[in-house]
Amino acid sequence: MFKIHTRRFGTLTEYVLSNLETGEYLCVLPAFGGVVTQLVLRKNHQRHQLIYAPATHHQMAQNHHYESALMYPFPSRIPGGVYTFEGKTYQLPANETARGNAMHGFVHPKVFVVENEHVTDDAATLTVAYVYSGNYNGYPFPFELRVRYQLSAAGFSMTHAATNTAASAAPAAFGWHPYFRIDNTPTDAMQIEIPSDTVVLFDESMIPTGQAAFDRQGAFDLRDVVLDNCFVLKPASGTLETKLSAPRHDLTVRIAQETGTGKFNFLVVYTPPSRTSVAVEPITANVNAFNSGDGLVVLQPGETLSGVLTVALN
Repeated sequence: MFKIHTRRFGTLTEYVLSNLETGEYLCVLPAFGGVVTQLVLRKNHQRHQLIYAPATHHQMAQNHHYESALMYPFPSRIPGGVYTFEGKTYQLPANETARGNAMHGFVHPKVFVVENEHVTDDAATLTVAYVYSGNYNGYPFPFELRVRYQLSAAGFSMTHAATNTAASAAPAAFGWHPYFRIDNTPTDAMQIEIPSDTVVLFDESMIPTGQAAFDRQGAFDLRDVVLDNCFVLKPASGTLETKLSAPRHDLTVRIAQETGTGKFNFLVVYTPPSRTSVAVEPITANVNAFNSGDGLVVLQPGETLSGVLTVALN
């Protein structure tokens, strides 16, 4: 049996999707960019917290680490915020001031409107939407972004659908920026398995310069390992999984991303200095795709960019 209810999160309203039988739940803040603030799933009758996000509205507003941010119309970085599309050059705000890049789009932390709540015996589903008029500097292409969050017996799924409502073509890429944890397990006690054999090479501004072989195949320990990398996923049509594990507790978080044309064919993995969580960020295009075109989708008027992500615990 599932349920959706609301509660206060500072001055905001938090939506809680619950599995009343298992005690599993998912928390979403539509009015703060649609971020996921909590995800609790169960294994062997024990519940485990799998997402890190600031605990209060004030902390979230003061934080700039993009926990659980939805990233659209571009994820990651554009150097200097400058890109050229169909022969015209555009200038985005350089919101990553330390490096002078435009970063992670601009729908975070905009206000999303709840469009639909749906509860059945098998799942609880929340759909939110952000309607953009074309008034952000450097991106004059209106769109409608809808995100569907679902909690079921299989775990959590997120489905995005970004529709170009402009009268002309528009460049588009989507990503999600969650920080995963396994209760209070430190990063150095975790293992990760990344479904890629190719890593993107970066310059000092974290902009791609090429690619290289990634030789850590299978699960590897994160003890003393620092990652801040983008990976090209192995060619596939279907889903590929990143596995984040706490071997001492026999727990594995499986983050699955839909791949194929216009889907999540890239992945960023980042180990924050706190060493308490790991950012696993599925993205549909490479870093700086607005200039390189690597993974970029050009949406014609009325076309939609969509894809599915899932998180499960086993």
